[in-house]
Amino acid sequence: MSKKIVFASMLFISIFLSNETVMAESRWEYWTSFGFTESVNDKVTITVAPELRYRGGMSNHYYTHFDIGFDWKVNDWLVIGPYYRHVEEKKNSDWKVEYQPNINATVKFNLFGIDFSDRNRIEYRIKEDDDFYRYRNKLTAKFKKMTQFDIRPYIAEEPFYDFDADEFNKNRMYAGFSCTIFEKLKTDVYYILESRRNNNHWTEVNVFGINFRYPF
Repeated sequence: MSKKIVFASMLFISIFLSNETVMAESRWEYWTSFGFTESVNDKVTITVAPELRYRGGMSNHYYTHFDIGFDWKVNDWLVIGPYYRHVEEKKNSDWKVEYQPNINATVKFNLFGIDFSDRNRIEYRIKEDDDFYRYRNKLTAKFKKMTQFDIRPYIAEEPFYDFDADEFNKNRMYAGFSCTIFEKLKTDVYYILESRRNNNHWTEVNVFGINFRYPF
């Protein structure tokens, strides 16, 4: 089996799960992104990454964001990255815009042969009628590579803290794997169980996602 077969299999899964019949239930969403990276030197990497989100099938596109920023590798265990995210989200048939500068600090370490990364993000969310801060902490555990295709399983959890509401109002549980399709093209295939809090009531959304990354 070649890497082309692996790529074709993932593409088939993506098309299958984004089908109207499969994802007719509104509690399923499909997210896809493609990130481009450019290394300035051995310490600094620039990233540009758009993401599209669909709810209940590919005909219901409700969200887009566009990230641009850079990561500075301070040392072997700390990476700092200022970013800007432009968000457009459909609400009640209208598209709302959000301007979101954010800063990330990621701590990396190895424990019992597992690579951990703890990303801390502070977002300044500027909406049309409000602005506030939000904190996100994503702890990821990556396991050893499997097979010659560099398949690497991982799990993660990411709680969201809203400073304006003074509460944790969202949480994401991740399970997925990353792999190298061709010489440079890399991808993540993942599942997210996202819990959302609204008026003290929690609801859950299932997400299937694919993230492609291409370094220049």
